[in-house]
This record gives sequence, C-alpha cells and structure tokens, in this order.
Amino acid sequence: MNNTPKTVWLVNQYASTLDYGFGGRFYYFAKELSLLGYDVHVFASGNHHLLKKKPILNNLLTTELVEGFNFHWIKCLDYPNAHSKIRILSEFDFSKKISNLNLSLKNPDCIIYSTPSLIGYRGALKLSRRFEAKLILDIRDLWPLTLIEMGVSKYHPFIMYLSWLEKKAYNTCDYIISNWPYANKYINKFNNKIKFKWIPNGFSLEEFNDFEKLDQTLINEIPKNKFIVGYCGTVGFVNALETLIQSAEILRNNVDIYFLIVGSGKEKKIIQQYAKDRNCHNVIFIDAVNKKQVPHILSFFDCCYVGFMDIPLYNYGSSLTKLPEYLASKRPIVYASNSPFQPVLESNSGVSTKAENPQEISEAILKLYNISKEERNTLGENAYNFAKENYEYQMLGSKLADIIESLT
Repeated sequence: MNNTPKTVWLVNQYASTLDYGFGGRFYYFAKELSLLGYDVHVFASGNHHLLKKKPILNNLLTTELVEGFNFHWIKCLDYPNAHSKIRILSEFDFSKKISNLNLSLKNPDCIIYSTPSLIGYRGALKLSRRFEAKLILDIRDLWPLTLIEMGVSKYHPFIMYLSWLEKKAYNTCDYIISNWPYANKYINKFNNKIKFKWIPNGFSLEEFNDFEKLDQTLINEIPKNKFIVGYCGTVGFVNALETLIQSAEILRNNVDIYFLIVGSGKEKKIIQQYAKDRNCHNVIFIDAVNKKQVPHILSFFDCCYVGFMDIPLYNYGSSLTKLPEYLASKRPIVYASNSPFQPVLESNSGVSTKAENPQEISEAILKLYNISKEERNTLGENAYNFAKENYEYQMLGSKLADIIESLT
C-alpha cells in the first residue's frame, strides 16, 4: 500500500461489534484492515436480530470509533425476530438508506458488500457508481440456492426476485470473495470471468489467548470426569443436531460419555424434546455464551462435533463460523459431512464421517474416546496448527488487503 491511506467501506446490514453482538467476519476484517493502515468504515443496521443489545439511535446515523475504525449504525425499520416478514422490509429500508447516504467522509476507494441479504447489494452498487469505487461482493451464503434446497419453491415470486438480483450482483461487481471454498463453481454458471478468492471465516488468536471466563454456576452444569462431546453454536436441525441426538441414544449406556450442546435457536426446544423422547439422559443443554467466553467453554470439551445435512448445497463446501474456533481450541473433531471440503481429514485433526449417519458418528466418538489422551492431544495440536496457518484473522485480513490493492 502506498503512503496515502485508502478508504474502504464495508457494508453489511447484519454486522456488529463485540459490545452489541458477536463481532463476526466484517468486524475482524475491519480491525485488520485498520491495523494495515486503511481508513475503514463499517455500515450496519442498528436494528437487527443478531444483536445481543441494540445501540441507542437518536439520529439516522450513529457513529462510534471501534478498534481503530468507524462503525456507523443506520436507523432502519425494526422487526421482532429473524422469521418476521417485516425483516424483508427492513432489508429494503437498509438498501435505500445506504444508497442515499450523505456523509462528510472521504470518498471510498473500495466498497465491500456482504450477503446473505442480496437486497442491500443494490444500495451498495449505487454507492460504488456514485463514488466510482471498486465493488467487492462477499458471499457468505448462497442465496437463494440455500432457501431452494431447504424446500422453498424456485418459482416463488420473492425467490425469483432474489435469483434476478443474484445474477445482477455476479455481473456488476469487480471481485467476489466467499467463505464457501468452491462457490466459484456455482458462480461460474452466471459469470465465468469474474475474479474469485476463497477467504474463510476465521478466529482471533488474540481473543483465544485473552478469553473471558465462564460463571461458576455454568461450569457446575458441566459433568465432571466424563468424556464430553461438545457442540457450540446455533441449535437447529440445519446443523444436524438431530443426528447427534441419535448418536447419543446409541451411546447412552456408556456412563463415561456425555453430550454438551451449547447455544440457542428457534428449534432448541424441539431438539430438547427430541432428546427427552429418546431418554437421552447423557445430553445436556446450556444456553449460549458470549463470544469472549467461547474459548473457555470449548476447553471443557474432549472432542467437538460438526454436522451437516445431506444436501447438494454442500458440494460447494461450507461456511461454518465455529470450525476455526473448534480447530483453535486444540480439541479433536468429529466432522460429519458428504462435502468434498474436508478440513479435518486434511489436517489430521479428528475423524470424518458421512453426513446424517448416527452409527458412523457414534463409532467416531468411540474411536476418540478409546485412544489415549496423548493421541487426542496430538490431534488437537494438528488442529491448532492448521487453524493458525489457514484461519487466523490477521492472515485473512492481509489476503483481503491484497485484493483491494489489486483493484485500486
């Protein structure tokens, strides 16, 4: 980068800081780009369902300085939960307000827009054309493909609109990055000339070295002197937790093995009842912990579980937030996926199985249970080294900076 700092705008309706949400991909990208000398501005809605608490919004735009970069909260239409129809209206509201921003800021050299919402892309595109800035599209979920594979008709009017917008995005941006390693195979169906780079979700080594400890009351809920199979993330069927419960049912007579599911989600009560109906006394549910406490909760696991549904979507890889954290926790991993993307196999950090196969998963758990602690530690060290080499946000931020420099 030359001596004149370049200005980068990151636009993501669902971004947040660690004080208000879980930080996430754009927060860490902004932090790393700022450390590299860029003038960084993040634009997000101050009213969205991923916030733990909402900022006070007295004006259309509320700005705060965070970790060396500017975070701009935009006052948008509020909605009660993730599944509210008003959420869609809020996405249109965000797109409109983004495109009409009137700020006394230096014009951006580069704008990065992040999905899964495609609706806000139109606002980011208008901004890039107004300021003659390069536009990078960050694909975090393959929408509307994900919705279609989950059962929504591709002929639904809203899905058809998203499909049109998706094609427009692929053909009007200057570069595409994605946390799906093989997303380019899908994108090439619409534009086989666009430049593409895989930049996965990552983890912060700094946060893992300086984590926040759990309350003792929560620690008391974790079984002592047991082999803990752990899951930490959204509690939902999309993460194949039904399959994990079935594996727990197979292993419920082994008094040394317990399953610890940490997190929240719309389907949590259904999954809790699913475990209860199968008399899975060896399954324990704990509420979600905050981002800074994740390294501590992972330290109580003896192995981590990652599961996927058996659907064609995962031919393009996967984009899990928890995988880098699992790897960084130095714990072996049971990775149940039919995807060609097999990081656990590549890193020799655990056992890979077929997706939605409780028998194979239970056998993988028993394999890790039966090997020595030293052997598990070796798998954990392999995981940690793989995480540092491939998923640390400082390194990922440098990759993003290289792309910005190539465009500007």
